[in-house]
Amino acid sequence: MNTNNKKIILLAIIIALNVAISKILLIPTPGGFVTVMDGLVFTTATLFGKKEGAIVGGLSGFLLDIVSGYPQWMLFSLVIHGAQGYLSASTKSRPLNYLLATSLMVIGYGLANILFYGPGGFIPSLIPNLLQNIAGIIIAIALVPTLQRVLKLSTP
Repeated sequence: MNTNNKKIILLAIIIALNVAISKILLIPTPGGFVTVMDGLVFTTATLFGKKEGAIVGGLSGFLLDIVSGYPQWMLFSLVIHGAQGYLSASTKSRPLNYLLATSLMVIGYGLANILFYGPGGFIPSLIPNLLQNIAGIIIAIALVPTLQRVLKLSTP
């Protein structure tokens, strides 16, 4: 099996795990839900690169919205979490990457909330999305070194 096929299979497994774990640990909120999905988005981007982070982020968000009963969010999640995954590995500075990705995700969903709930929807979405990203960063900080050793990877 060639390397490209192995990478596609690995990313599919990560997406499936991310959706399954996130669905189990889903925390409903008035405007949607909070999840641990960002942890594997940050982890994937850090371990494999921005393209892989974008694929895992976009498809995980898209599929999680469908299986969780929020299909109205799926296209927003595809774009926002895809961009989040991309930005999570866009520079040489991991803290800067996480800051850029978090900012984009929090502001992106804030703007999407305006479309659904009007101008008053922006502010209430900030704290849950920020907390979701902080949890995701903590998960990535814990997972990345262990997975690098287990998988014998070097960061891109």
